[in-house]
Amino acid sequence: MLYILYTYQMSQKLTYEECIKIQVYLEEWLKHRPIAKKLGRSNSSISDEIRKYSVNGQYNAWMAWIVRKARREIVNALHCKIQRWDPLDEFIFEKVKSYRSPEQIAWAWKNESWEIVSKDTVYRHIKKVYPELIKKYFRRWWKKYKYWTIKASHIHNRVSIHERPIAAKLKSEFGHWEWDTMRGAKRIGWFATFTERKCWIEMARVLKEKTASNVTNWVCELFNRLPEGLKKTITLDNGTEFVEHYMWKLLCDLDTYFADVGKAWQRGLNENTNGLLRQFFPKGTDLANVTQEELDYYLDLLNNRPRKRLWYLSPIQYLEKYCADLN
Repeated sequence: MLYILYTYQMSQKLTYEECIKIQVYLEEWLKHRPIAKKLGRSNSSISDEIRKYSVNGQYNAWMAWIVRKARREIVNALHCKIQRWDPLDEFIFEKVKSYRSPEQIAWAWKNESWEIVSKDTVYRHIKKVYPELIKKYFRRWWKKYKYWTIKASHIHNRVSIHERPIAAKLKSEFGHWEWDTMRGAKRIGWFATFTERKCWIEMARVLKEKTASNVTNWVCELFNRLPEGLKKTITLDNGTEFVEHYMWKLLCDLDTYFADVGKAWQRGLNENTNGLLRQFFPKGTDLANVTQEELDYYLDLLNNRPRKRLWYLSPIQYLEKYCADLN
């Protein structure tokens, strides 16, 4: 059994943390074989990784991860099951115009050609190639299509909230944040909201698209402006927009932790503050038309509102009074 587990581990792709360790070990002048032994990997895996992604004899974990990701996207595009202008593409186009659902199209193709294609693959192809047909021919186009998504167990290097530092749990120091998203009508506009656990200050950004790359860019831009003492950890939910959370540590020195699935109360402070923000943006509001300047205006009102828990100081006053020595 131990041999099977060891063989399975060595067959898995290198994680980003392992790439970081490889870079560190190489800077310590370790050879490939000792590095492989420390990581529990085969010597060939480490040698191939360093050979493929080294530039001018130097291995950089960040560049290696980006290049690997780009290559994987190219390979996925070249080996896509549905290619443009092939018979299946024409079949899907005709059936969509007949008001067929992706599941009905998949079954019809299986009965006609004896080839298996999943409804999720069909829907992704329609969304990518014929997005204009969704609103015109799909009966419930305004509802989010529930195809297979990344679950909590599939988020790479997900660290549980139960491993969060004790200072973050007790709110005994500054720099620990909670994240949440507010969605608008028909899931079009989004707010990304951040609440500091000790002083209750709220930050938010308007998101036109809730994608992983978009979220990562906003987080890095926002937190790189803060002093070091105000960015330590952030607690997240299990949305697919956080699949690139492992980059936040490298880009803005922010440790990420994830709440348990279905337990929003573990991020209760952020949920409560979002409730205050809902006073200005009630549910059903079209957030896609809200500008960042308008959002900042209401955030300024909230952050200057006295709070009983802060001895009737506003979050900004509390931060200025007890956080003046942070660099």
